[in-house]
Amino acid sequence: MNWTQVYDPLGHWWLSTLVAALPIIVLFTLLAGLKVKPHWCAIAGALTAIVVGILVFHMPAALATSAFAYGVAYGVLKIAWIVLAAVFLYDISVETGQFEIMKESIAGITPDRRLQVLLVAFCFGAFIEGCAGFGAPVAIAGAFMIGLGFRPFHAAALKHGGKDNGKPGLRADYGENYYAAFVVDPEGYRLEAYTSAK
Repeated sequence: MNWTQVYDPLGHWWLSTLVAALPIIVLFTLLAGLKVKPHWCAIAGALTAIVVGILVFHMPAALATSAFAYGVAYGVLKIAWIVLAAVFLYDISVETGQFEIMKESIAGITPDRRLQVLLVAFCFGAFIEGCAGFGAPVAIAGAFMIGLGFRPFHAAALKHGGKDNGKPGLRADYGENYYAAFVVDPEGYRLEAYTSAK
């Protein structure tokens, strides 16, 4: 089946872009604004994407449903399967007490927060990235860092700094600034301490 997508079906690029963004708007409005359960938000966003694709972009219904089925299969078989295994590994390590042993080992190596970030975000995060990928390093290494006493936001931000498209390294968007702020002020690690000095 041949179908060529028209990128501006409404004749005004801004209006076509706004309509194309409706699935994301619906998803975030339900999730963040109305506090609906995540699986219902995902279903509503997917149905919105199918309806917009068929009615506005004139995508054939058979092609739209097959694209939806492909996306679901990809999400379940490639993403959920690997993340589920990583979370299962994490749960086993918590239940057996091995996670506490790992945390105590890192805390025993050095009390310096900067070195703890390097050991957890870069080294342990790289290991989890190699085993699972996707969001698993942020979730598992982030939980590790919270267990070491980092505040949740800082743990997530610092862990993201160690993840760049599947490789350990500084992210160009905010990771470098956040790491620099952390090095300048390891106890408070305030981002404004770095950005205001520039």
